[in-house]
Amino acid sequence: SKLRHELTTSLIAPPNGGSAPSNNIDLDMKYCHLRKDIPVHQQLFDSLSVRVTREVVSLVETPQSKSKGGRSRCRQRRRQRRKEKDMELDCRDTCLVDWKNEEAATHLSPSEWNAALLRASEASEGGLNKGDVLIDVRNVYESNIGHFAVPNLQTLMPNTRKHSSMADVFNSETTAKALAGRRVFMYCTGGVRCERAGSYLKGISESNSGAWKGMEPPSAVYQLKGGIQNYLEQFGDKGEVATIKQGKDDEKLCLYRGRNFVFDPRRTDPVIGSGMPSSGKSEKVSVVGKCMICNCPHDDYDNNHAPCENKEARCFRCRILVLICDPCRKMYTCWGEAEEGKPILHCGKNGAVCIDRGNSTEQIRITQY
Repeated sequence: SKLRHELTTSLIAPPNGGSAPSNNIDLDMKYCHLRKDIPVHQQLFDSLSVRVTREVVSLVETPQSKSKGGRSRCRQRRRQRRKEKDMELDCRDTCLVDWKNEEAATHLSPSEWNAALLRASEASEGGLNKGDVLIDVRNVYESNIGHFAVPNLQTLMPNTRKHSSMADVFNSETTAKALAGRRVFMYCTGGVRCERAGSYLKGISESNSGAWKGMEPPSAVYQLKGGIQNYLEQFGDKGEVATIKQGKDDEKLCLYRGRNFVFDPRRTDPVIGSGMPSSGKSEKVSVVGKCMICNCPHDDYDNNHAPCENKEARCFRCRILVLICDPCRKMYTCWGEAEEGKPILHCGKNGAVCIDRGNSTEQIRITQY
């Protein structure tokens, strides 16, 4: 809170004695806990990059350049602008020229989010809720180890490999049929990806084109403010092992199950969710990941190594992260490991073949807990 105050004060301070800008600044800050199962020095950043960008997260894939020269960066920006122009012209068989001008989804605080989902779950008890749908706009390897699971409420899992694929997901027949006329609740790690995803969903659904031709747009689109990180600070378990919360106050129930995948040297945040029981069950769930070989509970991509050691399990062909428990991993060869006569591990069923996981809208999944 002290750091937030100091940063906000410095942002609204008038430069060189000039007029003070508006102090209506929504400074998004999150506290990140360190894991206790790996050394502290293996979880720290070794560098910091601060730069001005056109946008924090884009639904248009940014080309990567091997060179850091000024000319190369200019060429990269020109290529990105051409891609954005092409996307705006055809936009995957739509005419969304002004989708970026759409307002973002309505923000809900963690408490408001919890209350809204609990009401939706209660309203649909005894039958399928026809009015509300959850969307996890993260990638498949993130949702595999943790996600919101609300009893009786449908959840759409895009199962993408990269965020730029969400445009295809939202313009698919599966998504259009699942969301048409319904209230949509979307979430991501920190809330940033939902800003663009919410605007795009509203634009594509109101365009009457592509998969949404003749379809009713969602009745409302909401997003979890601050994302899972902010939510778990209020409702998660601070220990390495989730405990069942006691009490009759439903508004304090944690609706998130499992771990929160993060893109830093920790791989996962130690604050986890114990979740609500599934319909007809009494036990809570804190491990949602499963070994792809033996199906036992497992949510550690690094198999007890620190992520900085680069010993995570990946598909031998497409290199996507996969979950395989410690005993099973000894019997397979993952990407980056020397072939020693053991079977090669892929991302498909039972590790037998590579299905290029996360790169097809055919892998969109709609589930209910």
